[in-house]
Amino acid sequence: MQADKASYDQSTADAEAEGNVFYEDQKVTIKADRAVLNLRTKTGVLYNAEILIKEGNYHIRGAKVEKTGENRYFLKNASVTTCDAPLPAWCLRGSDVDIIIGDRLKAKHASLAIKGIPLFYTPYVWAPILTERKTGFLIPTVGYRKSKGIYIRQPFFWAISENRDATFYLDLYTLRGVGKGIEYRYIERADLSGLFNIYHLRDRELKKDFTEVRASHRQTGGWLDLNLVNHREFYRLYEPYLELSSKRFLESEAEMSMHAGNSRLYLTSQYLFDLKDGTDQSSIPQRLPEAGFFYAPKRLGPVVLTVSSTVSNFWVKQGDDTKRFDIYLRAFHSAGRGPSLLQTFGARHSVYDTDDTFSRRSYDYSAVLKARFIRDYRNITHAVEPSLSYRYVFVDGKEPPFFDSVELVSETSVAEASLTSRFMDSKGEFATLRLIQPYDFKRGENHLLPLRLDASVQRLLRFRTSVSYDVNKGLLESVDSDVGIDLPKASVSVGQSYARGGDLRLYSLSIEYSPAAVFALNSSIWYDAKRGLREFKAGLRYQRQCWGVTMRYVKKREDYSLFLTINLIGLGFLEV
Repeated sequence: MQADKASYDQSTADAEAEGNVFYEDQKVTIKADRAVLNLRTKTGVLYNAEILIKEGNYHIRGAKVEKTGENRYFLKNASVTTCDAPLPAWCLRGSDVDIIIGDRLKAKHASLAIKGIPLFYTPYVWAPILTERKTGFLIPTVGYRKSKGIYIRQPFFWAISENRDATFYLDLYTLRGVGKGIEYRYIERADLSGLFNIYHLRDRELKKDFTEVRASHRQTGGWLDLNLVNHREFYRLYEPYLELSSKRFLESEAEMSMHAGNSRLYLTSQYLFDLKDGTDQSSIPQRLPEAGFFYAPKRLGPVVLTVSSTVSNFWVKQGDDTKRFDIYLRAFHSAGRGPSLLQTFGARHSVYDTDDTFSRRSYDYSAVLKARFIRDYRNITHAVEPSLSYRYVFVDGKEPPFFDSVELVSETSVAEASLTSRFMDSKGEFATLRLIQPYDFKRGENHLLPLRLDASVQRLLRFRTSVSYDVNKGLLESVDSDVGIDLPKASVSVGQSYARGGDLRLYSLSIEYSPAAVFALNSSIWYDAKRGLREFKAGLRYQRQCWGVTMRYVKKREDYSLFLTINLIGLGFLEV
């Protein structure tokens, strides 16, 4: 402690200082015109004081500061900010301020000032100070959507306990209605956690109630993922991002399992909700439930065996249920260390119980012969890997309805030749080129299937492409590729997808630019040559020492959205 004039009683630890008073310890730095303190209890009174709380960089100024404990302050005519500048970008002012470091701040007759200009007044304000979880209002998100009007989301956070919390949401769409939601989260122990979310919105224009339910639970021996919505157009109307609004199915699953040695026994259920307009949800078979058994690889001499078996019930709302018993036995054998041969034999038997009972059997055999040749140059290693494979499948029995991959098994006799070229240096593999030519013995004509070329580069210029070429017709079947480059302050990537059969021509461009640590810009566009713009996104982040702003713009064919979030560092949320 330093001052122009000071007195100190060693027996009581009372100190009185005046003129350029300076005090510092591991947690705080204090400057004041006058101070009366007890250095043992760290209590006292400060006049015209400036207090810096080092953790969190809180600057507190007050005409009179009563320090009633190591972490508690009462202030008159005080201001609080996390900005270092003499004229802070923001500060919270109040006539009576009560602060407990590591807990909360309370103030009466408070105002929020930006660059010294008061913009917001409230008779009472509450905010957390140096605590990660505290009950209160989170900073709102404000935006605009062309079809929905002005959008305001105001969350409220409830810290129920150390391992449980909840967030309440209130969404206002000025042209459509009000949405309400709650998300509850819990962590009971290291292997048990989950969340539950329910959201409701009444759309005045459509005169519809939208309800969404999501839940997730994880624990040893079981898990649950629940995703339900009452109207399939909910995501298309209210989810601004293409990757979510264009989903085809909502999938809900639950599973319980038990392990014993090399075996696993499980019980699972799956429910699919089709989000595509015009589809008949009642005709979708739902896996409710399925019991399964899997016997992990077991070596018997030179052969490795696996066994899997399932009993499934496929429920259809409009139609008859189907029960399926399926057992699949596989045997693996490998030989050779230079050129190597891997052989697999499988036998599957499936029994279906619907209007009548019938069975289906399949037997499959596959073999892969491959080798590797390596040559080292001065700084580069080149590896060439030729491969020849063959797969044969024989199927006997009545053709069943389609439920999952079990029914995808079909008569097959296909050979495939491939050549892979890899380039490596001291950092690992940096380029790959692979050429694949399949040959189908069961095709009546033109046994050659499309030739496929896969190539990738991982250094300097990022590049990936997959090309399928019909050698019989001399036409490209599909091209899927993207190329990107990382610069010191920016990254750019360009992609395209082409499929002749599906008449698809899709192009994408993504740019990220950060000229300084405080500023970042990102943008991406998806363009369909046949249908026009699919989605355009642009985001801006500006982050200063004590505040930041994030803007997001999303444009789709029929709608656009704009969102704005302002973050005042140190005031994660306010209660007024």
